[in-house]
Amino acid sequence: MGILTGLGRMVGLSGLLFFIIGFVHSSPLMYMISFFCLAVLIGSFVFVRLSLSGMGCTREMTTSTAFAGDPLTAQIVLPESRSRWRLLELFDQHENLVSGRMTHRRMTLMTEGGGSQNVIVAGVRHQFTHEAGSGSRVLRVPDVIRLAARGHYRLGPLVMRAHDPLGLLYVNRTIPEMSEVIVYPHPLPVPELIFAGQSGRQTTEVRPVGHAGESADFHGIRPYVQGDDLRKVHWKATAHTGKLAIKEYEYRHSGSVQVILDLQGGIHAGEGEYATLETGITLAASVLQHVIS
Repeated sequence: MGILTGLGRMVGLSGLLFFIIGFVHSSPLMYMISFFCLAVLIGSFVFVRLSLSGMGCTREMTTSTAFAGDPLTAQIVLPESRSRWRLLELFDQHENLVSGRMTHRRMTLMTEGGGSQNVIVAGVRHQFTHEAGSGSRVLRVPDVIRLAARGHYRLGPLVMRAHDPLGLLYVNRTIPEMSEVIVYPHPLPVPELIFAGQSGRQTTEVRPVGHAGESADFHGIRPYVQGDDLRKVHWKATAHTGKLAIKEYEYRHSGSVQVILDLQGGIHAGEGEYATLETGITLAASVLQHVIS
């Protein structure tokens, strides 16, 4: 069913008014104007229905993860079984399942019929490509999405809207296909001063955690120290020197940095992207990225 715009409702009401005037005064001219308004509305409805006929729409994602603010690339694929003039709009919505926030986008398209391969998408001219062995054609439009906040996003559904040239009415079609994307907090550059002493140089060495003997790789022998595990005594070296000697092994390769993020609700303030919680998450990710690098 078509949905009348403001102009379309005006044309419809005008046609009804002229019909009533023609009925009251038996005026053929009023009847002709009334039928002309009705014919315009019917023609517009047929145009928009044909615009959606034989036109598909899908979204192809190139990746399912991104950092906040970075471009997320995709393709909007529009297969067309029969070339004709169309005036279309694509509406897209992005829902952040973490914060519940929803954003919307709109893309305009105008395709040409006949043998023309031209299509104007958001003011930029693109070209259709023909599918091998068939008369249909396919439009692949590069799509770049920027999601400013971290979270688990659901992209879609897409809504395709067809308009008539006079702007009297439109028809919507919902494409239920949806995609999911994980957006990580964007790490910020961490000044070396945070990990450095007064001289500007890091004064404490980042060393692996754990104690000697936790790895299977032999490292060496050292004198016994009170508290050492007697199961690690090297008996041959002890018998040779007459003093207890302990076997040492290589350290395990695990990081010595712990980043603990306090998620207690009572200590955070603010809402949305300006909340202290979001700032803390970004700083935690930044410190971890700095250490890994």
